[in-house]
Amino acid sequence: MYCFRSILRHLRIVCPKALRNLLAVIRVLWLDGCVGVKEIDRKSPKFWDDCIDEFLQYYTWDPKFATEDEARASILVVLRDKLRCALADDKKRADKQIKVGGTYLQHMPLYMKPGVWSRIAEYWNSEGFKKKFAAG
Repeated sequence: MYCFRSILRHLRIVCPKALRNLLAVIRVLWLDGCVGVKEIDRKSPKFWDDCIDEFLQYYTWDPKFATEDEARASILVVLRDKLRCALADDKKRADKQIKVGGTYLQHMPLYMKPGVWSRIAEYWNSEGFKKKFAAG
């Protein structure tokens, strides 16, 4: 078990290995049919607690530096940010591959569950997303 003392500074996770592991937890537990943070908030807010609980099986925090609630809140902030970044990175990667040929469905990341990716691809192809994306 790793200690948060070395990875939690000013209530932010600063250890690169812990951040990579947090992203791995998100990828494993990602819910079918959810395309982003807001949809997870709406459909399954328990997802965040499940991710935090899984992460805390491998990492802990030093109680001198943070309470349990502060540590969990810090992890939640990073989780939400990591999910947004992962989606943006996956879209950039898929967009680059689509220029050569194919569709989003054909360029699914290896870690992504098919049910999750098909819903994300459907969302990215929707007129609502295209308008929102074009507006910035």
